[in-house]
Amino acid sequence: MSWQYFLIPVPAGAVFTNEAMEEMNRWWDQHPIFRRPRGSISLCRDVEYRDYVLRMNATDQADANLEGISIAPAEITFDIMGWSDRIDVISDFMKFCQSKWPCELFEQTKRQRMTPEEYRVRMHKTFDYPSSREP
Repeated sequence: MSWQYFLIPVPAGAVFTNEAMEEMNRWWDQHPIFRRPRGSISLCRDVEYRDYVLRMNATDQADANLEGISIAPAEITFDIMGWSDRIDVISDFMKFCQSKWPCELFEQTKRQRMTPEEYRVRMHKTFDYPSSREP
């Protein structure tokens, strides 16, 4: 099961520019990620695990249990799987975006606004226990 969060540009009807989306994509280059064919980003815990997932994908044994980030003009979508070692990285990205562009973070129903810190605290409370770690 995954949780979804959304960063939505404000005011209503605003969109992220191509330049903004390029900068957002570059931000992720400092982390162990891979880009899926349609452009979404999958965040891995480290380079070794990323390489393992890429090998599995090459043999059609894909691992879907990764956080996914999709950057689009109308919103940034976060599919959160709950790996506690990635919560802070995603929160940092949310803060980065809000520091550069006017946007608001919403939980999955798009009704409740929250801050990246509220997201971080909520996710750590939910997932910081030994069985939330990857094998």
